[in-house]
Amino acid sequence: MADNGTVTLRASRQMITREGRAIDFEYPRIQLSTNDEPKEKPNKDSKHILILGGGVSALTVTWILLDSGYRVILVAEQWVWTEDFLHQFFFELIEPKRDTGRDPNANDSHAIKLQGIEEAVDDHRIHGYKSYRTKEDFGREFKDFSFSCDYRGGFKCGYTHDAPIINTDKAMAYLMALVICKGANFEARKIKGNLRDQGKGILEIFDANAVLNATGPAARDLLGDEDVYPVCGAILRVDNTRNGQFNHLNDAYLVPEQKDNNGAPTGVVFLVPWNDDVPYVGSIIQPHNDQANLESGSPEVRVVWDRAAEFMPNFRHAEFVHYYPFAQGLRPYTKKNVKLLEEDYGEADEKWNQKAEKINEKIYGKED
Repeated sequence: MADNGTVTLRASRQMITREGRAIDFEYPRIQLSTNDEPKEKPNKDSKHILILGGGVSALTVTWILLDSGYRVILVAEQWVWTEDFLHQFFFELIEPKRDTGRDPNANDSHAIKLQGIEEAVDDHRIHGYKSYRTKEDFGREFKDFSFSCDYRGGFKCGYTHDAPIINTDKAMAYLMALVICKGANFEARKIKGNLRDQGKGILEIFDANAVLNATGPAARDLLGDEDVYPVCGAILRVDNTRNGQFNHLNDAYLVPEQKDNNGAPTGVVFLVPWNDDVPYVGSIIQPHNDQANLESGSPEVRVVWDRAAEFMPNFRHAEFVHYYPFAQGLRPYTKKNVKLLEEDYGEADEKWNQKAEKINEKIYGKED
């Protein structure tokens, strides 16, 4: 909730997952200011924090630190206003979470999360959630929708929930402008080598008291962390401006990867309105690939498009955004799932909806 430029995140208890285990954790209350001035102004004794990275993790941490009276400098190879950065950034945010696709390291975390959602619904903490546990219930609910209920053998169950559409291009521009106004400094530089080996020297160069790593896939080299590996992915961008025969898409759809009658993976269907004018079609997930070298005509990209059109035939009439039809990028995965409470490499579905809570614990729960 917000009041006079102050956003208050109420304390709450949440169930998080770590390596397949459910952990009950309490997020403390936090207040952030949306005003240009930091909520708590720094002084001559304020600690100076060096943040490596320029994505949503880095900027949100910067916001919280600045409002807590710290001084902050961000160092990154690219910034949000550069085209290449945007290519990587918005793919990273919009790609579906690892539980929905082919994942050789998958565990039971998805079942734990779903159980947590259903418990929150029962406690009236979540609104707009509906579950359809039988094929008949599913068919009745979606009989008037434009997708095929018989897609690849038919759906047997499903659920719906309310969710906001976050235009992260605008959100990133807002975060950049906000932290600049609050006093953050920036430097374009690539940090090479092992961060642990040169940490003291980097602190001296930037006159900082602490270093926070928010570099994403670069953590593998910067920290020698073999648990981190890159994933290449891509999405197609569709013209949603009501031109032509394509019906305007208002709702998001996600069909997790299944196995067909022969045991072969069926692939993910991922249709999400990015904004009023552009829905995204995905998804492609290529683990352990650090080369973003796909093209809109690549075979795997065409397969994704054909799968989307099979699920929702209306897409056969769609046209791509002529000035930017295809986007791809890299993002970090971890073999043991996201490292909650310790290191924040961040995975796509976690980025926006849990970022403030996670960072809150890091700053206020481990400040010493």
